Amino acid sequence: MKTKTLTLIGLLLSLTASTMAQQNIEQAFKVLHSLNCITSKNSMVDRDPVTNATRGMKDVAYFTVSKGKKQIISKIEQAFEKDKDNAYTMDAGITSKTRKRAVALLVVGENDNVGENIGAAPNTTYVYSCFLDPKDETKTHRYAYALEYRTDGKKIKGKIVKTYGTTSEVRQAAKNSMKKADDKSVEIVAANLSDLPDMLKESLGDMLTDNQYDELEKAMSKLSQSISGSIKTNASSSSADWLGSFGIYYEKFTNNPAGSSASFYVSEIYGLCKNAKVLSDSEKNIVATQLNDMKKMTDDKYQRMLFDAAIEALKE
Repeated sequence: MKTKTLTLIGLLLSLTASTMAQQNIEQAFKVLHSLNCITSKNSMVDRDPVTNATRGMKDVAYFTVSKGKKQIISKIEQAFEKDKDNAYTMDAGITSKTRKRAVALLVVGENDNVGENIGAAPNTTYVYSCFLDPKDETKTHRYAYALEYRTDGKKIKGKIVKTYGTTSEVRQAAKNSMKKADDKSVEIVAANLSDLPDMLKESLGDMLTDNQYDELEKAMSKLSQSISGSIKTNASSSSADWLGSFGIYYEKFTNNPAGSSASFYVSEIYGLCKNAKVLSDSEKNIVATQLNDMKKMTDDKYQRMLFDAAIEALKE
């Protein structure tokens, strides 16, 4: 047994750079698996149901070695060091005595909440690296590797980890896209809420008294303004977002310029125009032309004044 261990350690010592970016780590992991020190394993694979392509995977192996064989673990750390120039992310360290949260989560697949925690326990030595998948031409997926361990009496206990999933940049871009879509949906809801009193009055007729109708209109207007105001800052993040928000209120107003919610739509448009720095001069001219056309659709003095103010705001 001693001869086998020395032979395997010799293999670790002879690890050299090769064509695979993380070959040294891969080889070091294989050596550890071949030793009689793996206490348990945890694996999972997520495949595309149509193409059967791997979308995510995780391999975790827990080990225990005696302190006298610390060199086995040291050679794995050296493998990470040898491959570091090929990694786009690498981190190493020792967690504090009071550590309660993970240093990193090596994500599996596309979900930020699924993966393997690294450095979650106190007094834990850890190292992890991420490498782009060389077979993925889109550069959206990566392999992540980690080693962590801690001394427990005369034993060294730890784990080696390998995961496959999308890069953090890809996941963040997906979250940003979803947030924009959610904000746009909320904005449409806010605009539609203002139409509700008119819709109910038309459907229910005399079942609503004038007082009840007025109270409902006030409540819906207040709720709509609250929702709209909570996302107004997002409309200024880009010209596309701004114009999208303007388009919603433009359509609502022009569909019924004499409706009870018309003043609300004009007010929201005025609020947008006061925060239109993301628009180019040509875009501002287009919006100003539309505002003039909208102004001609109403005889309401208050609304016409707001249209004038909105046009002036675009010039600032």
